[in-house]
Amino acid sequence: MMANDISSFGSIRVSGMLRSLLLAARYPINLNVMTEMFLRLRVTYLRVLDLSSTGIDELPDSIGGLKHLRYLSLTATSIRRLPPSLCSLYNLQTLEMRECHFLEEIPQDIVNLSNLLHLDIFKSAFANISRMYFSSQIDETPTLPASIGRLTSLQTLPQFMVTEDSGCARLAELKDLNQLDGLLCIVNLQKLVHSKHEAKEANLRSKKNITDLVLHWRRSDDTMFFAEGGDRTIDEDDIVVLENLQPHTNIRGLKIVGYSATIFPNWVGNLTFSCLEEVELSHCNSCQYLPHLSLLPSLKRLQVSYMKLFKQWGREPNDAREGTYFPCLQELSIDNCYSLPSISLHGLTALEKLHINNCKEFKAIGGLNSHLTSVKTLTFKYCSELQFVEEQELPVKLKEMRAIGCPLLQEWCQRHRGEFPNVSLSFKAESFMGGRQSPYASPGLNVALYLSHISQ
Repeated sequence: MMANDISSFGSIRVSGMLRSLLLAARYPINLNVMTEMFLRLRVTYLRVLDLSSTGIDELPDSIGGLKHLRYLSLTATSIRRLPPSLCSLYNLQTLEMRECHFLEEIPQDIVNLSNLLHLDIFKSAFANISRMYFSSQIDETPTLPASIGRLTSLQTLPQFMVTEDSGCARLAELKDLNQLDGLLCIVNLQKLVHSKHEAKEANLRSKKNITDLVLHWRRSDDTMFFAEGGDRTIDEDDIVVLENLQPHTNIRGLKIVGYSATIFPNWVGNLTFSCLEEVELSHCNSCQYLPHLSLLPSLKRLQVSYMKLFKQWGREPNDAREGTYFPCLQELSIDNCYSLPSISLHGLTALEKLHINNCKEFKAIGGLNSHLTSVKTLTFKYCSELQFVEEQELPVKLKEMRAIGCPLLQEWCQRHRGEFPNVSLSFKAESFMGGRQSPYASPGLNVALYLSHISQ
């Protein structure tokens, strides 16, 4: 039933007992309409109620009368609070409130819903780790009530806000939630300064069904973006916390944001994490080197961003380990790493996509040659010092190459645009403030080289 058909409720005749009611259209349902709907449609035996995207901002107390309700979705609504009566729906298994940006609190008595399997209050629309974006709204996500650890059957709890406030769930309450599945995002880890032991008590190692783990330290803007290294106390605190948050080796995705220490604990990159396919490191401003990721057998995607002091690609100094180098890595993305001078692609035999953006000191790429038989896409943006050597080769299967705001690279392309008989290169120079196509554009097959520069 569409929400804009509510005016016709009076003409609806329900034979038998209504089990499912789906109101999925964007329509500003108000409390009076909802109450009238419950009265007219014989909803006593309702199992499924979907109010997603309806614009409702309040639920009637009468919802507590839906004793058989198993599934309730309030996704993308304007709900601010849940009525206390909802906490008497003892058969409820799924409470979905994704993208409820006005949600202020979760009632304390929700811990009485012993059959609850899925509690989703994640404000992001994205469940995929690679598409997550953290903004100021992350601080507005409501904390969970104390004793949430009683809901030992929970399978879905995508976001946990760390807090020191009384009456709210502490991180240690994750201890017995061993059925958690899919994504777990733990936010505000900086608040564990006085309770670092809780990270260990959370017992992430026992949660074998978690596939994607996000560990997020929230710093002030000055610390997050511009700090010249880390405060020693913060550094030591973060090392202990991250060490104690070691997950089960089944995880497939790992994202670490705002970590302030100079080194990573040994579990990050340990070979026992044989299922790990995706790693993202962001705003780890004190780290000069990557953790030991190069030998992970299943790692396909690596993203490194906003790591101001990151300056050496590859193995750390004095790392004598031998073996295949990133054996399965298909996508490498490096963004806003201002101290990184170069990288080497030697040994990255599976690499298909390379993206480098806004790295001010970035000058060279080693190992970029015809022996890289898997590379299909190269993207370079705003790396003003980047240039190719005169005898530079390009990967034999290259399909697309883009360069924006890379003047030295553009000059090289102008000099060598006719030297690749197996690849037709076309490029155009565009102003950042409105495009101007280069006169050097030439028809090509599948490879396009886009060259742009910022207007002077």
